[in-house]
Parts: sequence; structure tokens; C-alpha cells
Amino acid sequence: MKQVIAEAIKATQARFIAETRQLEIVFNNGAEYRWPVDALEMLVFRDGEWSNLHPRPHDEQLMKVEIWPGGEIVEFSQINQGFEISELVRGKLGSAAWMRSLLSNAESVT
Repeated sequence: MKQVIAEAIKATQARFIAETRQLEIVFNNGAEYRWPVDALEMLVFRDGEWSNLHPRPHDEQLMKVEIWPGGEIVEFSQINQGFEISELVRGKLGSAAWMRSLLSNAESVT
């Protein structure tokens, strides 16, 4: 039953909201989800290894957001950054190390 539901629910639209620096994804069942773009792990392959994208992208680079056919990937095409939508919905915004960093930063603020 879970598989049938998962296959029926698909992302249909995505946009970057500059005022809040959030990625918004709308699904065919009417659900809308938002994530802070600055919390997404963005990587680039340089000198034979992956490293964090620095500087972080500015608003103009994030304006073009596309859902890949099939509704499984959202991509910021101007900066070649794609994310699996199912991972985002589960709260995974990057690698395990990235998530630990986000959580430790959030805990130090509170």
C-alpha cells in the first residue's frame, strides 16, 4: 500500500522564495513543503574531491528551479545542484556529517 501511495504522489512545481531564501515544492495532492536553502548541502567537485560550494549561491542563481521528469529530483540548474525530493521530505538536507553540523549549530543557538 505504501508503494502505491508513494508512486501516486509526485512533485509538480518548485520555486525559490527570495524573501525567505526557501525552496518550495508543491505536490499533486496539494501539499506544499519548504526548506531553507542555506541548510541544503551544496557540493562541487574540485581537484579530485567533493567540497562545499563557496561562496553560497546568491538569489539570482537560485531563481531557476526545475522538477525533473518523474518528480523525483529538484534542481537549481544555474549552479548544478540537484536534490532527491524524497530525501528532503524525510528531513535529509545533506550527508551525515552535514546533518550533524546543522544539528549542533541549532543546539548551540538554543
